[in-house]
Amino acid sequence: MRAHTLVEALAANDVLASYARPRVSDDNPFSESLFKTIKYDLSCPPLFDSIDHARDWTAGFLHRYTTEHRHSGLDRHTPAAIHAGTATLVRQRRQQALDHYWSQHPERFRARPVAPALPGPTGINTNMSHTG
Repeated sequence: MRAHTLVEALAANDVLASYARPRVSDDNPFSESLFKTIKYDLSCPPLFDSIDHARDWTAGFLHRYTTEHRHSGLDRHTPAAIHAGTATLVRQRRQQALDHYWSQHPERFRARPVAPALPGPTGINTNMSHTG
């Protein structure tokens, strides 16, 4: 987290860098999860032909990751939907569909189905003040 460009990009998006455990590779579980997702993405080339190839592939991956990939940790919503606030409407539609299925075939359910609640805010070291 010492690269000035990265720190500036984070700050521009209201993200505070964690300095709680300097020089520890797994300080940020969100970053570690993203790195693993990239590593095992089937479209990730084993080698990049150039820096531009790497940048183009990464830009495309990040676009898909935020706008198309439904994350299990976000109750199958996309990060873009959570960020833009449209996940509320998606959850309402899901609940309407569940209500419809339940009204048509209540014998298929043990209880009335409920769409998962939207995820709340999250972060790391939220109980610590930033002293960067």
